[in-house]
Amino acid sequence: MTATGLLNHLLLVSLWIYLSQIETLDSSCGADGSANYSVTFSAQWTPVSFPKQYPTYRPHAQWSQLFGCIHNSDFELWAEGSLVSPGVQVFVEHGKSQLLIHEIERLKDKVQTWFQADPILTGEGNTSIVITLEKSYPLISVLVKIIPSPDWFVGVNALDLCENGKWKNNVLYNLFPWDAGTDSGFAFSSPNFVTVPQEAVFQITSKNPSHPANSFYYPRLEALPRLGYLELNLLHEEKDNETQYEEMQDKNVTITGSETQHRTLLEEVQVTGNQTARGEQAAQSVRSTPLDCEVSMWSSWGLCNQLCGKGTRERTRFIVVHPANDGEPCPSLLEKEDCEEPACPSKAPPVNRNISTDSTPQKRVIFKRITNNNTRVIFKRITNNSTRRIIKRKKKPVYHQARIQRPENKTRPGLTTNTT
Repeated sequence: MTATGLLNHLLLVSLWIYLSQIETLDSSCGADGSANYSVTFSAQWTPVSFPKQYPTYRPHAQWSQLFGCIHNSDFELWAEGSLVSPGVQVFVEHGKSQLLIHEIERLKDKVQTWFQADPILTGEGNTSIVITLEKSYPLISVLVKIIPSPDWFVGVNALDLCENGKWKNNVLYNLFPWDAGTDSGFAFSSPNFVTVPQEAVFQITSKNPSHPANSFYYPRLEALPRLGYLELNLLHEEKDNETQYEEMQDKNVTITGSETQHRTLLEEVQVTGNQTARGEQAAQSVRSTPLDCEVSMWSSWGLCNQLCGKGTRERTRFIVVHPANDGEPCPSLLEKEDCEEPACPSKAPPVNRNISTDSTPQKRVIFKRITNNNTRVIFKRITNNSTRRIIKRKKKPVYHQARIQRPENKTRPGLTTNTT
Protein backbone atom coordinates (compact mmCIF):
# COMPACT_ATOMS: atom_id res chain seq x y z
CA MET A 1 0.00 0.00 0.00
CA THR A 2 1.41 3.38 -0.98
CA ALA A 3 1.63 6.35 1.34
CA THR A 4 -1.27 8.03 -0.45
CA GLY A 5 -3.44 4.94 -0.12
CA LEU A 6 -2.58 4.58 3.55
CA LEU A 7 -3.45 8.22 4.14
CA ASN A 8 -6.81 7.85 2.43
CA HIS A 9 -7.54 4.76 4.49
CA LEU A 10 -6.74 6.57 7.73
CA LEU A 11 -8.95 9.48 6.71
CA LEU A 12 -11.87 7.15 6.03
CA VAL A 13 -11.43 5.42 9.38
CA SER A 14 -11.25 8.76 11.18
CA LEU A 15 -14.38 9.97 9.42
CA TRP A 16 -16.24 6.79 10.33
CA ILE A 17 -15.24 7.15 14.01
CA TYR A 18 -16.30 10.80 14.01
CA LEU A 19 -19.70 10.06 12.49
CA SER A 20 -20.24 7.23 14.96
CA GLN A 21 -19.54 9.59 17.83
CA ILE A 22 -21.98 12.16 16.45
CA GLU A 23 -24.71 9.53 16.21
CA THR A 24 -24.03 8.43 19.76
CA LEU A 25 -24.21 11.98 21.03
CA ASP A 26 -27.45 12.64 19.12
CA SER A 27 -29.11 9.57 20.59
CA SER A 28 -28.92 10.91 24.14
CA CYS A 29 -30.07 14.08 25.82
CA GLY A 30 -27.68 16.59 27.35
CA ALA A 31 -30.10 17.43 30.15
CA ASP A 32 -28.98 17.18 33.76
CA GLY A 33 -31.38 14.40 34.69
CA SER A 34 -34.63 12.57 33.91
CA ALA A 35 -38.04 14.04 33.15
CA ASN A 36 -41.61 13.09 33.99
CA TYR A 37 -44.24 13.59 31.29
CA SER A 38 -47.97 13.12 31.09
CA VAL A 39 -48.95 11.47 27.80
CA THR A 40 -52.55 12.10 26.71
CA PHE A 41 -54.20 10.65 23.64
CA SER A 42 -57.33 12.57 22.60
CA ALA A 43 -59.46 10.83 19.97
CA GLN A 44 -61.63 12.83 17.54
CA TRP A 45 -63.10 10.11 15.33
CA THR A 46 -66.71 11.25 14.78
CA PRO A 47 -69.36 10.80 12.05
CA VAL A 48 -69.13 14.53 11.39
CA SER A 49 -65.43 14.49 10.53
CA PHE A 50 -65.48 10.98 8.98
CA PRO A 51 -69.04 10.26 7.80
CA LYS A 52 -68.16 7.58 5.25
CA GLN A 53 -68.84 4.05 6.54
CA TYR A 54 -68.65 5.26 10.14
CA PRO A 55 -68.95 2.10 12.30
CA THR A 56 -71.99 2.14 14.55
CA TYR A 57 -72.25 -1.53 15.56
CA ARG A 58 -70.47 -4.94 15.54
CA PRO A 59 -68.21 -3.32 16.68
CA HIS A 60 -68.80 0.39 16.91
CA ALA A 61 -66.05 2.98 16.51
CA GLN A 62 -63.47 2.72 19.31
CA TRP A 63 -59.75 2.53 20.08
CA SER A 64 -57.45 -0.11 21.49
CA GLN A 65 -55.20 0.47 24.46
CA LEU A 66 -52.36 2.88 23.85
CA PHE A 67 -49.03 1.10 23.62
CA GLY A 68 -45.72 2.93 23.72
CA CYS A 69 -42.08 2.56 24.60
CA ILE A 70 -39.20 4.79 25.67
CA HIS A 71 -36.02 4.12 23.72
CA ASN A 72 -32.88 5.48 22.08
CA SER A 73 -32.11 5.98 18.39
CA ASP A 74 -31.02 2.35 17.92
CA PHE A 75 -34.59 1.09 18.31
CA GLU A 76 -37.50 1.35 15.89
CA LEU A 77 -41.03 0.36 16.86
CA TRP A 78 -42.44 1.23 13.44
CA ALA A 79 -41.50 3.56 10.60
CA GLU A 80 -42.91 4.67 7.28
CA GLY A 81 -41.48 2.58 4.45
CA SER A 82 -40.42 -0.28 6.74
CA LEU A 83 -41.94 -3.69 7.42
CA VAL A 84 -43.50 -4.14 10.85
CA SER A 85 -42.47 -6.92 13.22
CA PRO A 86 -44.78 -9.85 14.03
CA GLY A 87 -45.56 -8.26 17.39
CA VAL A 88 -46.65 -4.99 15.79
CA GLN A 89 -48.68 -6.95 13.21
CA VAL A 90 -50.64 -8.76 15.92
CA PHE A 91 -51.24 -5.49 17.74
CA VAL A 92 -52.52 -3.49 14.74
CA GLU A 93 -54.70 -6.39 13.54
CA HIS A 94 -56.07 -7.72 16.84
CA GLY A 95 -55.11 -5.15 19.50
CA LYS A 96 -53.12 -7.69 21.56
CA SER A 97 -49.73 -6.65 22.94
CA GLN A 98 -48.29 -9.84 24.48
CA LEU A 99 -46.03 -10.71 21.55
CA LEU A 100 -44.97 -7.08 21.14
CA ILE A 101 -43.97 -6.86 24.80
CA HIS A 102 -41.95 -10.06 24.43
CA GLU A 103 -40.09 -8.57 21.46
CA ILE A 104 -39.28 -5.33 23.29
CA GLU A 105 -38.08 -6.97 26.50
CA ARG A 106 -35.39 -8.74 24.50
CA LEU A 107 -33.89 -5.33 23.58
CA LYS A 108 -33.21 -3.90 27.03
CA ASP A 109 -30.07 -2.11 25.88
CA LYS A 110 -32.10 -0.10 23.34
CA VAL A 111 -35.40 0.30 25.19
CA GLN A 112 -35.75 1.83 28.63
CA THR A 113 -39.30 0.55 29.20
CA TRP A 114 -42.73 0.11 27.63
CA PHE A 115 -46.06 1.52 28.83
CA GLN A 116 -49.79 1.16 28.18
CA ALA A 117 -52.84 3.38 28.69
CA ASP A 118 -56.47 2.37 28.91
CA PRO A 119 -58.51 1.91 25.71
CA ILE A 120 -61.13 4.42 24.57
CA LEU A 121 -64.45 2.65 24.10
CA THR A 122 -65.97 5.26 21.76
CA GLY A 123 -64.81 7.16 18.71
CA GLU A 124 -63.94 10.24 20.74
CA GLY A 125 -62.48 10.55 24.21
CA ASN A 126 -59.08 10.60 25.89
CA THR A 127 -56.73 8.44 27.90
CA SER A 128 -53.52 9.39 29.72
CA ILE A 129 -50.50 7.98 31.51
CA VAL A 130 -47.45 9.45 33.27
CA ILE A 131 -44.00 8.26 32.15
CA THR A 132 -40.39 8.94 33.13
CA LEU A 133 -37.64 9.44 30.54
CA GLU A 134 -33.95 9.06 31.24
CA LYS A 135 -31.51 11.27 29.36
CA SER A 136 -30.05 8.20 27.64
CA TYR A 137 -33.50 7.32 26.26
CA PRO A 138 -35.16 10.57 25.12
CA LEU A 139 -37.36 9.10 22.37
CA ILE A 140 -40.86 7.67 22.57
CA SER A 141 -42.95 5.73 20.06
CA VAL A 142 -46.69 5.11 20.34
CA LEU A 143 -49.28 2.87 18.66
CA VAL A 144 -53.09 2.87 18.93
CA LYS A 145 -55.20 0.52 16.80
CA ILE A 146 -58.30 1.82 15.03
CA ILE A 147 -61.23 -0.48 15.87
CA PRO A 148 -62.67 -1.80 13.64
CA SER A 149 -60.11 -1.85 10.83
CA PRO A 150 -57.95 -4.35 8.89
CA ASP A 151 -54.52 -3.15 10.12
CA TRP A 152 -54.90 0.61 10.57
CA PHE A 153 -53.48 2.60 13.45
CA VAL A 154 -52.39 6.03 14.62
CA GLY A 155 -49.18 6.83 16.43
CA VAL A 156 -45.81 8.53 16.55
CA ASN A 157 -42.40 7.15 15.71
CA ALA A 158 -39.24 8.12 17.61
CA LEU A 159 -40.55 11.44 18.92
CA ASP A 160 -37.60 13.26 20.54
CA LEU A 161 -38.51 15.09 23.76
CA CYS A 162 -35.06 16.61 24.22
CA GLU A 163 -33.87 19.63 22.28
CA ASN A 164 -30.65 21.62 22.68
CA GLY A 165 -29.78 19.77 25.85
CA LYS A 166 -33.12 20.52 27.50
CA TRP A 167 -36.38 18.67 27.95
CA LYS A 168 -39.25 20.12 25.95
CA ASN A 169 -42.02 21.67 27.99
CA ASN A 170 -44.99 20.59 25.88
CA VAL A 171 -45.54 18.84 22.57
CA LEU A 172 -48.76 18.36 20.62
CA TYR A 173 -48.73 15.89 17.73
CA ASN A 174 -51.57 15.50 15.23
CA LEU A 175 -52.49 11.90 14.44
CA PHE A 176 -53.54 10.52 11.05
CA PRO A 177 -54.28 6.96 9.90
CA TRP A 178 -51.52 4.57 8.86
CA ASP A 179 -51.65 1.20 7.10
CA ALA A 180 -49.33 -1.47 8.52
CA GLY A 181 -49.14 -3.33 5.19
CA THR A 182 -50.21 -6.71 6.57
CA ASP A 183 -53.89 -6.80 5.54
CA SER A 184 -55.40 -5.79 2.20
CA GLY A 185 -58.85 -4.80 3.46
CA PHE A 186 -60.34 -1.55 2.13
CA ALA A 187 -63.07 -0.82 4.67
CA PHE A 188 -63.43 -0.66 8.45
CA SER A 189 -65.37 -3.92 8.54
CA SER A 190 -63.41 -5.79 5.85
CA PRO A 191 -62.74 -9.48 6.59
CA ASN A 192 -59.19 -10.68 7.16
CA PHE A 193 -57.30 -10.69 3.84
CA VAL A 194 -53.58 -11.26 4.39
CA THR A 195 -51.25 -9.19 2.22
CA VAL A 196 -48.76 -11.47 0.45
CA PRO A 197 -46.01 -10.45 0.30
CA GLN A 198 -46.11 -8.09 3.24
CA GLU A 199 -45.92 -4.41 2.33
CA ALA A 200 -44.23 -1.47 4.02
CA VAL A 201 -46.04 0.95 6.31
CA PHE A 202 -47.67 3.86 4.46
CA GLN A 203 -49.87 6.77 5.42
CA ILE A 204 -53.54 6.70 4.43
CA THR A 205 -54.68 9.94 2.79
CA SER A 206 -57.88 11.28 1.26
CA LYS A 207 -56.79 9.90 -2.13
CA ASN A 208 -54.57 6.94 -1.19
CA PRO A 209 -55.57 4.14 -1.55
CA SER A 210 -57.34 5.52 -4.61
CA HIS A 211 -60.44 3.35 -4.50
CA PRO A 212 -64.06 4.37 -3.80
CA ALA A 213 -64.50 1.41 -1.45
CA ASN A 214 -61.82 2.70 0.93
CA SER A 215 -63.28 4.07 4.16
CA PHE A 216 -60.93 7.08 4.14
CA TYR A 217 -61.41 7.91 0.45
CA TYR A 218 -62.55 11.56 0.24
CA PRO A 219 -61.42 12.78 -3.21
CA ARG A 220 -62.75 16.31 -2.67
CA LEU A 221 -60.43 16.88 0.32
CA GLU A 222 -56.83 17.95 -0.02
CA ALA A 223 -56.04 16.28 3.31
CA LEU A 224 -57.92 14.22 5.87
CA PRO A 225 -58.95 15.76 9.18
CA ARG A 226 -56.93 14.49 12.08
CA LEU A 227 -58.22 11.45 13.94
CA GLY A 228 -56.92 12.85 17.21
CA TYR A 229 -53.77 14.21 18.79
CA LEU A 230 -51.10 13.19 21.26
CA GLU A 231 -50.13 15.72 23.91
CA LEU A 232 -47.06 15.44 26.12
CA ASN A 233 -46.53 17.79 29.05
CA LEU A 234 -43.46 18.10 31.22
CA LEU A 235 -44.53 17.61 34.82
CA HIS A 236 -41.18 17.57 36.57
CA GLU A 237 -37.56 17.66 35.53
CA GLU A 238 -35.36 15.84 38.01
CA LYS A 239 -31.78 16.96 38.41
CA ASP A 240 -29.05 14.48 39.12
CA ASN A 241 -28.84 13.29 42.75
CA GLU A 242 -32.45 14.33 43.40
CA THR A 243 -35.21 12.00 44.55
CA GLN A 244 -38.02 12.06 42.02
CA TYR A 245 -40.66 10.46 44.22
CA GLU A 246 -40.79 13.27 46.77
CA GLU A 247 -41.66 15.78 44.08
CA MET A 248 -44.13 13.46 42.39
CA GLN A 249 -45.92 12.71 45.65
CA ASP A 250 -46.49 16.43 46.12
CA LYS A 251 -48.21 16.44 42.73
CA ASN A 252 -50.29 13.36 43.66
CA VAL A 253 -49.11 11.43 40.59
CA THR A 254 -48.21 7.76 40.39
CA ILE A 255 -45.64 6.55 37.87
CA THR A 256 -46.25 2.82 38.02
CA GLY A 257 -48.64 0.75 35.92
CA SER A 258 -50.99 2.18 33.29
CA GLU A 259 -53.04 4.46 35.53
CA THR A 260 -54.81 7.15 33.53
CA GLN A 261 -54.38 10.79 34.39
CA HIS A 262 -56.56 13.68 33.24
CA ARG A 263 -54.83 17.03 33.62
CA THR A 264 -55.45 20.60 32.61
CA LEU A 265 -52.57 21.48 30.31
CA LEU A 266 -51.70 25.16 30.43
CA GLU A 267 -48.11 25.38 29.31
CA GLU A 268 -47.09 26.80 25.96
CA VAL A 269 -46.58 24.25 23.22
CA GLN A 270 -43.41 24.06 21.17
CA VAL A 271 -44.08 23.72 17.46
CA THR A 272 -41.90 21.32 15.48
CA GLY A 273 -42.66 19.21 12.43
CA ASN A 274 -46.14 17.72 12.65
CA GLN A 275 -46.92 19.58 15.87
CA THR A 276 -49.26 22.54 16.29
CA ALA A 277 -49.40 25.32 18.83
CA ARG A 278 -51.77 24.91 21.75
CA GLY A 279 -53.43 28.22 20.97
CA GLU A 280 -54.34 26.93 17.52
CA GLN A 281 -55.44 23.64 19.06
CA ALA A 282 -57.77 25.35 21.51
CA ALA A 283 -59.44 27.27 18.69
CA GLN A 284 -59.65 24.31 16.36
CA SER A 285 -63.00 22.54 16.30
CA VAL A 286 -63.97 19.28 14.67
CA ARG A 287 -64.15 19.98 10.96
CA SER A 288 -67.23 18.84 9.09
CA THR A 289 -66.26 16.63 6.17
CA PRO A 290 -68.64 16.74 3.17
CA LEU A 291 -69.64 13.33 1.89
CA ASP A 292 -70.77 13.17 -1.72
CA CYS A 293 -73.47 10.84 -2.92
CA GLU A 294 -72.24 7.65 -4.56
CA VAL A 295 -74.39 5.60 -6.92
CA SER A 296 -74.02 2.21 -8.53
CA MET A 297 -73.37 1.47 -12.18
CA TRP A 298 -76.30 1.65 -14.58
CA SER A 299 -78.30 -1.51 -15.06
CA SER A 300 -78.80 -2.94 -18.53
CA TRP A 301 -81.51 -1.40 -20.68
CA GLY A 302 -84.99 -2.81 -20.26
CA LEU A 303 -87.32 -3.91 -23.05
CA CYS A 304 -89.05 -1.44 -25.32
CA ASN A 305 -92.51 -0.60 -24.06
CA GLN A 306 -94.00 -1.16 -27.55
CA LEU A 307 -94.17 -4.46 -29.41
CA CYS A 308 -93.89 -2.70 -32.74
CA GLY A 309 -93.05 0.76 -33.92
CA LYS A 310 -91.53 3.51 -31.77
CA GLY A 311 -91.45 3.49 -27.97
CA THR A 312 -89.18 4.07 -24.94
CA ARG A 313 -87.03 1.93 -22.67
CA GLU A 314 -85.48 2.51 -19.20
CA ARG A 315 -82.49 1.67 -17.06
CA THR A 316 -81.89 2.33 -13.34
CA ARG A 317 -79.20 2.59 -10.67
CA PHE A 318 -79.28 2.76 -6.87
CA ILE A 319 -77.64 4.82 -4.11
CA VAL A 320 -74.51 3.32 -2.57
CA VAL A 321 -73.60 6.18 -0.19
CA HIS A 322 -76.10 8.84 0.85
CA PRO A 323 -74.75 12.42 0.96
CA ALA A 324 -73.91 14.07 4.28
CA ASN A 325 -72.55 17.36 5.59
CA ASP A 326 -73.52 19.36 2.46
CA GLY A 327 -71.99 16.86 0.09
CA GLU A 328 -72.94 16.57 -3.57
CA PRO A 329 -76.56 15.40 -3.98
CA CYS A 330 -77.44 12.19 -5.77
CA PRO A 331 -77.87 12.28 -9.55
CA SER A 332 -80.88 10.85 -11.35
CA LEU A 333 -81.50 7.17 -10.71
CA LEU A 334 -83.68 6.66 -13.83
CA GLU A 335 -82.78 7.16 -17.47
CA LYS A 336 -84.99 6.80 -20.55
CA GLU A 337 -84.28 6.67 -24.26
CA ASP A 338 -86.23 6.16 -27.46
CA CYS A 339 -86.43 2.72 -29.00
CA GLU A 340 -87.91 1.33 -32.20
CA GLU A 341 -89.20 -2.14 -32.92
CA PRO A 342 -90.16 -3.57 -36.35
CA ALA A 343 -92.94 -1.68 -38.09
CA CYS A 344 -96.45 -2.59 -37.12
CA PRO A 345 -98.56 -4.47 -39.78
CA SER A 346 -101.08 -2.37 -41.74
CA LYS A 347 -104.71 -2.50 -40.56
CA ALA A 348 -107.86 -2.73 -42.71
CA PRO A 349 -110.16 0.26 -42.43
CA PRO A 350 -112.91 -0.29 -39.87
CA VAL A 351 -116.39 -1.14 -41.05
CA ASN A 352 -119.23 1.03 -39.85
CA ARG A 353 -121.96 -1.41 -39.05
CA ASN A 354 -124.56 1.31 -38.61
CA ILE A 355 -124.34 2.61 -42.18
CA SER A 356 -125.34 0.32 -45.00
CA THR A 357 -123.99 0.70 -48.48
CA ASP A 358 -127.09 -0.95 -49.88
CA SER A 359 -130.02 1.24 -50.69
CA THR A 360 -132.37 -1.57 -49.83
CA PRO A 361 -134.05 -1.02 -46.50
CA GLN A 362 -132.61 -3.15 -43.79
CA LYS A 363 -134.64 -5.95 -42.41
CA ARG A 364 -133.91 -7.51 -39.10
CA VAL A 365 -135.24 -10.89 -38.22
CA ILE A 366 -135.08 -12.07 -34.63
CA PHE A 367 -135.27 -15.73 -33.75
CA LYS A 368 -135.86 -16.89 -30.25
CA ARG A 369 -135.45 -20.37 -28.91
CA ILE A 370 -135.68 -21.71 -25.39
CA THR A 371 -133.15 -24.43 -24.66
CA ASN A 372 -133.53 -27.32 -22.25
CA ASN A 373 -131.28 -25.69 -19.65
CA ASN A 374 -133.56 -22.68 -19.39
CA THR A 375 -131.32 -20.53 -21.62
CA ARG A 376 -132.84 -18.23 -24.17
CA VAL A 377 -130.87 -17.81 -27.39
CA ILE A 378 -131.59 -14.81 -29.58
CA PHE A 379 -130.54 -14.77 -33.22
CA LYS A 380 -130.40 -11.42 -34.93
CA ARG A 381 -129.87 -11.35 -38.65
CA ILE A 382 -129.56 -8.32 -40.86
CA THR A 383 -130.64 -9.41 -44.28
CA ASN A 384 -128.87 -6.86 -46.43
CA ASN A 385 -125.25 -7.76 -45.48
CA SER A 386 -125.78 -11.23 -44.04
CA THR A 387 -124.32 -10.25 -40.68
CA ARG A 388 -125.49 -12.36 -37.77
CA ARG A 389 -125.01 -11.72 -34.12
CA ILE A 390 -125.81 -14.26 -31.46
CA ILE A 391 -126.59 -13.30 -27.91
CA LYS A 392 -127.02 -15.84 -25.16
CA ARG A 393 -128.77 -14.80 -22.04
CA LYS A 394 -129.81 -16.68 -18.98
CA LYS A 395 -133.54 -16.80 -18.65
CA LYS A 396 -134.80 -15.68 -15.32
CA PRO A 397 -136.40 -18.53 -13.44
CA VAL A 398 -140.14 -18.21 -12.84
CA TYR A 399 -141.46 -19.35 -9.55
CA HIS A 400 -145.17 -20.47 -9.36
CA GLN A 401 -147.07 -21.00 -6.18
CA ALA A 402 -148.03 -24.66 -5.94
CA ARG A 403 -151.72 -25.39 -5.61
CA ILE A 404 -152.70 -28.44 -3.65
CA GLN A 405 -156.06 -29.81 -4.63
CA ARG A 406 -157.56 -32.48 -2.44
CA PRO A 407 -159.72 -34.98 -4.29
CA GLU A 408 -163.36 -34.64 -3.39
CA ASN A 409 -164.38 -38.30 -3.60
CA LYS A 410 -161.20 -39.91 -2.48
CA THR A 411 -160.46 -41.20 0.98
CA ARG A 412 -157.38 -42.32 2.69
CA PRO A 413 -156.29 -45.83 2.03
CA GLY A 414 -157.45 -48.31 4.60
CA LEU A 415 -160.43 -46.22 5.69
CA THR A 416 -164.04 -47.17 4.97
CA THR A 417 -167.11 -45.06 5.01
CA ASN A 418 -170.12 -45.93 7.10
CA THR A 419 -173.39 -46.25 5.26
CA THR A 420 -176.69 -46.26 6.83
